[in-house]
Amino acid sequence: MKWSAALRQAGWVALSRVRAEMRKARGTLEYPWRRRRLESSLEVLRLRTDTERRPDRCVVVTLVRDGETWIEPWLEHYLRLGADEIVVLDNGSIDRTVELALAEPHATVLRSRLPFRAYDSVFKRFLIERFGEGRWCLLADIDEFFDYPFSGELPFPRFLKYLNGRGYTAVMATMLDLFADGPSHTWPAGGRELLERCVWYDLSSLVPSRPWRLHLRNRFADREMPFYRGGIMYQAFGVRAVATKFPLIHYRLGGRLDLRRHGHFCRGAHVADVSAVLYHYKYDRRFGERCRTFVERGQHLDRAGLYRVVLKHLTASGELVLRRPTARRLEHVNQLVDEGLLRVSDAYRAYVRMHPTAASIEMMQP
Repeated sequence: MKWSAALRQAGWVALSRVRAEMRKARGTLEYPWRRRRLESSLEVLRLRTDTERRPDRCVVVTLVRDGETWIEPWLEHYLRLGADEIVVLDNGSIDRTVELALAEPHATVLRSRLPFRAYDSVFKRFLIERFGEGRWCLLADIDEFFDYPFSGELPFPRFLKYLNGRGYTAVMATMLDLFADGPSHTWPAGGRELLERCVWYDLSSLVPSRPWRLHLRNRFADREMPFYRGGIMYQAFGVRAVATKFPLIHYRLGGRLDLRRHGHFCRGAHVADVSAVLYHYKYDRRFGERCRTFVERGQHLDRAGLYRVVLKHLTASGELVLRRPTARRLEHVNQLVDEGLLRVSDAYRAYVRMHPTAASIEMMQP
């Protein structure tokens, strides 16, 4: 009986992979006309034309719908990081997302009401091709906040200079769920409070692996760079989702980087010898309500089963507590290096030591 169950499970896994590859192949064939339809539907609410496209510059792009919980701190984070331009593509929000995005003068704001379920990957590929060509492009969801090792010592433009100097075209990042203490009805409602109170993380359920296809289709400067699955979703609900992304890429028209595989997987990239983190702030007071909305709308088709499991758990228990004895408080990105979640090469460490900031020099003086 155990063997038959294992064979059935293996069969379902193989079938799901075949279906996924078929969806990707169909998406590739349909992309040209879907992009034309997207462009014809696009509303330009504000377009910045004062930014340069240079290899040492970076544009941050996002696709959002009803993201007023995160939009203000998200914009502040990436402007503080050192982004040259921020592009927000709204997918028909009915809250204050567009209003708050337009309040930031450094942001390009677009809108398309085409269905997310059919155009998710088209939206994101269009953003990278339209705004990222010739410079670094950071694709981050509205609840994802990018950081990298020794960011306090090495400003973002110098981080990009390091990547350019070694010919890298992609940076791998781990999605790290950050959550608040206490039961779910006491979680923050959103906004800056979400970042202030969601300071706990747990690495105990993150499982590293090294998928052979990922290494076959890309060139890794560090062959031991781990690809993570699991995390809080697995710990709380038993669903082992992919927890690794390639959010920061250098896209050049006609280059080797294949945007059809961008996101959780990558193809044709020279992957850097330093990994980054995407702080993931999804656990606010409306988490269960959003999961219900995703299921009802048919959004995130590839994760529909995950959200149904979440709703079943919340319906049965009525409450959710994420902090366990294995959780730790996040103080600084460098502790994730010390704990082994993020990898840095000796070359990167030496580069950071050779390029101290003015603040670092002042701290080193007696």
